[in-house]
Amino acid sequence: MVEDGAELSNPESVKAVLAFQKEWKNSTKLLMVASYQKYAILNGIRWNPPKYEVNRKLPFIPLERETDELVACCGKKMSAILQLLKETGMRIGEALGLE
Repeated sequence: MVEDGAELSNPESVKAVLAFQKEWKNSTKLLMVASYQKYAILNGIRWNPPKYEVNRKLPFIPLERETDELVACCGKKMSAILQLLKETGMRIGEALGLE
């Protein structure tokens, strides 16, 4: 934040830098606020931190065709493990622990 022009001793300067960061996601801004909060406590600086809401994205879930292609292009052992994971929903640790 210092590189972007924030004076760490001035909380309003920090808020201004956070507000003008258009390329930062809200999750990054939230981490910066938490970090500066710790810095402010350590140095006896009082400030009212801005609130940011994190926009959660849906995770990538491959199509069944894509998982079948992955299984098909692997070797025998890896294909067997991947097919087991796909069909049962096991975690890799559980699958590797099978006897």
